[in-house]
Amino acid sequence: MKKYFSFDQIRESIRCLEGYNPFFGITFLAAKAGRLPIGTRKTFYLDSENDLFLKKYYRLNPSSQWFFRIFRQNDRKKDWVRPDYAMKGLQAINTQSFQRAFIHPRNSHDWGWTRSYVSDLAQRLPNHRPLPLFHIAAWLNRNQSFSEGVTRSDIVKGFISDFFITSDELETLFDNSIAIK
Repeated sequence: MKKYFSFDQIRESIRCLEGYNPFFGITFLAAKAGRLPIGTRKTFYLDSENDLFLKKYYRLNPSSQWFFRIFRQNDRKKDWVRPDYAMKGLQAINTQSFQRAFIHPRNSHDWGWTRSYVSDLAQRLPNHRPLPLFHIAAWLNRNQSFSEGVTRSDIVKGFISDFFITSDELETLFDNSIAIK
């Protein structure tokens, strides 16, 4: 028998994630999935990758162009972001608020992580609170079916593997405590 995350679990995960900058749930993960190098750069179409990531994980209705807004650090009342969010809103966040974490020459498609990106990103966490790892994994896997015996730890391990999360990132950027319900 297959099982899914409950509505209550998804609602709790949304509540736990809303105070974080969208960078952490979109750009960071799209860049990690794209295996951005550390200390050097490669050609990487960040806006396009973010758009694909948004379409995969944040478009609730396949016939809609709008994306559900989980991360609400600045405006808790706004539920949706526009179809061009990756090219406009996120681009500004990536190149202004988080510029210190990237190696990115202006007007280029070259991107990489600086050697200090983990500590630079940690400074941008709200009140230096690490991102709740299980809750971001639950949100991203909300439509995924799981076998009956899967545990929260299994979900977290899958997330770490899927996004190539390093031990330094895990230790510094994420809260890896898993609340048992």
